[in-house]
Amino acid sequence: MIDWFPEVIAHEQASSSTQLEASDQVAQIMDALYLQSGGGVELIAAGPSPSSPVERADRVAEWVRNPLGEVAVDARWIAPPEGISPRGWVQTIARAYEASTPVHAWN
Repeated sequence: MIDWFPEVIAHEQASSSTQLEASDQVAQIMDALYLQSGGGVELIAAGPSPSSPVERADRVAEWVRNPLGEVAVDARWIAPPEGISPRGWVQTIARAYEASTPVHAWN
């Protein structure tokens, strides 16, 4: 995603710890997801997100692979579900992404 949205990378930042660096990476991923989703636009076609975080992450991962495909996602889907930290949410999406089969992703 950072290839598509290089502006989310803070190139001049020097992290003082591994924890801060990981936190920066989570923020960068969340920013890229937000930008790809339309920057806060709510799409009627996206509908409400599933209550299951795993099901929601699966759909977000499918959308990340092919944002111009049939799956619609908006900022409501990108925000971490209640009770899940941004880092935990990014990890859940990453696991779903790694487990999914690549389709015709755009580059």
